[in-house]
Amino acid sequence: MAAPKAIQTIRIQSTLIETANTNWDGSGTAPDIFVGAASPGSAVWWLDIVAVTSTSPGWVKLIIDDNVTPRFLTAIKVPATSAPDANNKPWEYHGWPLGVPVELPTASYSLQAATQTGDDFVITVRGGNYA
Repeated sequence: MAAPKAIQTIRIQSTLIETANTNWDGSGTAPDIFVGAASPGSAVWWLDIVAVTSTSPGWVKLIIDDNVTPRFLTAIKVPATSAPDANNKPWEYHGWPLGVPVELPTASYSLQAATQTGDDFVITVRGGNYA
């Protein structure tokens, strides 16, 4: 039996997403929010999503791309909210919707995110590279 993988280097990356992508199959515009490391790869286990502006009802979609075929992974529901100001806290999501980490086995793999409506979000991803 192979030895379990262990994270050697913690990584935290933040990305602004702002381009609408209404596709649900993984295609269309979706920037990389975390790129896997060379073998033995990386894992992602936490997201912080913060709205920069007001939000419309919709979704933030997560996509796995292996540089050949992007695949829809999951989506996080976004409610309608007012623009953040002194009286209105921005919409936020903190957690991992899948319950288990997602592995990116090589540097060819990336986790991407897209906003369904074109609202602006800063996404901070927590993950790490395997030893």
